[in-house]
Amino acid sequence: MYQNPSARTLSQRDPAMAALMGGIANNGADFGADFGYDTRTDFGNDIAADIAAEFGDEVAQAVTTSLARRAGGGAVENHPVVRQAHHTMRRMQEMQMHTHHRAMLLDPNKYSTIKVEEYELPMHQVITIGTLATFTDLSTTPQTEFKPTALVCNAPIPGFAFIQDIKAANVSASVSNFVTDAYNYNANATRSRIHLPRLLPQTTVSITGQYTGAIPPGVLAGTSSYFTATLYGPSTLAGG
Repeated sequence: MYQNPSARTLSQRDPAMAALMGGIANNGADFGADFGYDTRTDFGNDIAADIAAEFGDEVAQAVTTSLARRAGGGAVENHPVVRQAHHTMRRMQEMQMHTHHRAMLLDPNKYSTIKVEEYELPMHQVITIGTLATFTDLSTTPQTEFKPTALVCNAPIPGFAFIQDIKAANVSASVSNFVTDAYNYNANATRSRIHLPRLLPQTTVSITGQYTGAIPPGVLAGTSSYFTATLYGPSTLAGG
């Protein structure tokens, strides 16, 4: 009389395949042992290693013991303890990453051996509104290494002042002998970039040019004021 084959009789037709598919236990044989992955042990060990890295060996040992005691015969990765451990580690990693990004706002140089910040290097000359003046005082030296990348002048209107040259030591930012309007470098300019070499504390930077005597709207002639020219760029940390 024909009977439907049972799992046992089917497994006996091809024991090796049945063992590979998990139909029967391999009873200690090393079939596939070199390449297999036991979710009840290997997965738990991986979790324990991750937890040890995050929370220390004592916590990892406690989790490993709990998994061994509570997982029973089921797959470890589906155990609530493992799922909770994964969730906790993800939350800890997200918190650490977010904290790291926030801390870098306060100390961008934290992991760098070279401390660099953004600084400004201002220069000024006293002028009298309405009176022509040649720039002779727009010169200074930085207190630390400094790489100028931008220039901003307080020229309020076109034709207020003209710049003949911007120079660091004997290196000029211009490749022409013609003047440029200082208004091109005012606070609203779309292009205020300059290209000068790195300045050292002993390097003098200077700007030559002329105030034309132009009187901006709303300003009285004869008023004493400043013409300012400020360089911006990265610098080694002052005092650091």
